[in-house]
Amino acid sequence: TGKFLALDLGGTNFRVLLIELGPNKFSMESKIFAVPQKVMLGSGEGLFDHIVDCLSLFTKEHGVADLKLPLGFTFSFPCSQEGLTKARLVTWTKGFKCSGVEGEDVVRLLREAISRRGDVDLDVLAVLNDTTGCLMSCAWKNPTAEIGVIVGTGTNACYMERLENVLRYPDDERADGPDQVVVNTEWGAFGDHNELDFVRTKYDHLIDEQSLNPGRQFLSVLSSNYPCGIGASVREDERIILEEELGLDNVTDDDCENVRYVCEVVSRRAAHLVSAGIATLLNKIQKKKVTVAVDGSVYRFHPHFHNLMMDKIKQLLHPGLEFKERGAEKSMLFYFSGMYMGEIARLVLVDLTHNGLLFSGQSSPLLEEKGRFYTKYISEIETQKENEFALMLSEDGSGRGAALVAAVASRVQLAKLNAS
Repeated sequence: TGKFLALDLGGTNFRVLLIELGPNKFSMESKIFAVPQKVMLGSGEGLFDHIVDCLSLFTKEHGVADLKLPLGFTFSFPCSQEGLTKARLVTWTKGFKCSGVEGEDVVRLLREAISRRGDVDLDVLAVLNDTTGCLMSCAWKNPTAEIGVIVGTGTNACYMERLENVLRYPDDERADGPDQVVVNTEWGAFGDHNELDFVRTKYDHLIDEQSLNPGRQFLSVLSSNYPCGIGASVREDERIILEEELGLDNVTDDDCENVRYVCEVVSRRAAHLVSAGIATLLNKIQKKKVTVAVDGSVYRFHPHFHNLMMDKIKQLLHPGLEFKERGAEKSMLFYFSGMYMGEIARLVLVDLTHNGLLFSGQSSPLLEEKGRFYTKYISEIETQKENEFALMLSEDGSGRGAALVAAVASRVQLAKLNAS
């Protein structure tokens, strides 16, 4: 019980959350902050100073600046996890290129920035990536959650694996280790060694050549909100985008239909690639009931992505396994999210045009706030039957999950102090 902070950094916007837990109580307040392009491409010190400046502002706005609160840090970039509070950045993705961070412990860099500012007193108790946060957020409500998937600025997945199958787990800790551990697949990098060349087109190669991190994160690039975000725009929006944003004259209905067709093909390819990964994990887990926690702007806002995933996962599951439809809840999400596909389409095409096809990950804080407002109406997942699997929207998953992990870490820390 108590109040906990979460910091969720995984793209060009990051969130700070204040969560209060208690017996039969859960409340959450959050705010989105932008990461300017100059910060994304500047020094690591500048990035973490910017983050702590925003943390300070948030704590003052919510009247908790004088409290030393536990903090969970969601850092959604490829890391080598060396402990609950130690993770070294392997490589930047998603348009970030801050110097002096790769190979360094990001928790140490955050703590140093907190010390430099001086007016923020936070206890960083956990660092995790967004897939783990997504999984933990759903597992808190649904104990059958075993897989966490993000499909947004990039894509990644984690899953629960039996300890006996995790060969890299330290031998001297196995005796007292858990029965299962969370494995972060970092599947966004799948394809970096030519595994996906058979689905990549000359346009994919062109985009890769002009990106900040060429030759990296191919699955994320093929499945992210840039190729998929415009897949559901209606004809009127397509015409506006082509004429007003791209400056094209005499746009015809055929032009709009061609744009729509390309978007549908790209979106379908992305959904099928992600579904192949999920089906592989489900087939590996081989349990009767598994819930797949899913979050990210593509899954939230693309009105057809869920159905495309459901159909393909069903095709790829081993015989005897079933995947469960969500029914009315997901239809409601489609209805509300469709209201914002026009803005998503505009943001994507404007960014691609103005940045020379650069995958910079820009998105609208207002759009994300509205998205959370509408998706809060999604009801809880239905009770599953034997041998069924389901997709579950992990609402505010990565941030909420970080706070929940911080809460558990705080309780463990307190128990150790009381025992000593």
